[in-house]
Amino acid sequence: MCVYVCAYIKNLFEIYHFEGLGFHLWKERIQGILFLKDCDRALEARKPKDMSDDAWHNLNRKAVTYIKMAVSDDILVDIKGITTGSELWVKLKATYENTTPVNQVGN
Repeated sequence: MCVYVCAYIKNLFEIYHFEGLGFHLWKERIQGILFLKDCDRALEARKPKDMSDDAWHNLNRKAVTYIKMAVSDDILVDIKGITTGSELWVKLKATYENTTPVNQVGN
C-alpha cells in the first residue's frame, strides 16, 4: 500500500524538464512548486520589507535552484550565472512566453 501511495505522491509533485516548448503549462507547474516550497516570493523584483537580507538571499538561492532543476541542459546553459529568482523569471518569460504554438493558443 505504501509503495503505491508513495509513488502517487512522488508523481503528484514531479515536474518535467522544460525543453523549450509548452512554456505556458510548465510555468503554471513551476509556480505551484515554488508556492508549495514557500519560494514564490523570490519571483518578485524587490525584497519584501518584512524579510531580512539573509532570508532574501536564501529564498532566491532556493527558487533559482528549483527552477534550474526543472529545465533541460540546453536551457540551463542559457541561464547559467543568474542568481535571483526575478531575473531568472524575466529571462525565461522573455525567451519562451508567447513564442510557441502551445503558448499562443493558451494566451
